[in-house]
Amino acid sequence: MKTILAAYSGVLKGTGSSILSSLQDLPTALWPCSSKMKKHLQVISVLQWVISFLAMGIACTLLLIYMFCTDCWLIAALYTAWLIVDWNTPKQGRKQVYT
Repeated sequence: MKTILAAYSGVLKGTGSSILSSLQDLPTALWPCSSKMKKHLQVISVLQWVISFLAMGIACTLLLIYMFCTDCWLIAALYTAWLIVDWNTPKQGRKQVYT
């Protein structure tokens, strides 16, 4: 774990070390070969993206409903009004011009 954190800080500082190269330095008991490690990392990244995509929709919807119950209800109402007005824009294939 220290190796991964050191590589991450190296990426932030611009020293050129990468997280992938630090993962390859881990003991072979964890990662028998680098091709398996790359497959595992790809599967983990795809699962993370899918779960994030699904969770963000639910979380933002719940946040909007919660905002209606707080003092920020005006922001939620304005956003909902914009969402209703702009609903058919993707079907038109261009940005809708309001005149």
